[in-house]
Amino acid sequence: MRPVERFLGKDCFDPAEFVRFCCVGVANTLLDFCVFLLAGLLVPPLPARTAAWMCAVSFSYVLNKRRVFHARTKGALPLVRFVTVNVLGLLLGLAGMELLFFMGFGKVAAYAATLPAIALGNYFGYKLWSFRDK
Repeated sequence: MRPVERFLGKDCFDPAEFVRFCCVGVANTLLDFCVFLLAGLLVPPLPARTAAWMCAVSFSYVLNKRRVFHARTKGALPLVRFVTVNVLGLLLGLAGMELLFFMGFGKVAAYAATLPAIALGNYFGYKLWSFRDK
């Protein structure tokens, strides 16, 4: 058994599961953007963004729990953990973008450069903490 498997568990990474996770992520991003645009017709940008984030997190929670990780966890704890992982990902992404701005990256490049790390962090956060059945 490799050291990473000993630390994270034997089944710490499942390629098929990760593909499902990425598909949910793409759908989630599209939903987030569409809700932001539609809500933006009715309210200012910050409330529109907040509404879009809340819809996206709810959508992501349901699909990741049921279709990606097939979690059987019950109660509020998995949801609290899921939201915590998302907020931490947001904060780390913002910090990473600030660092990249300081290094001379543009907005889009800095945003894109932080996505892989955030996606991997969310995947392992959901798998090993939010939806862990044990």
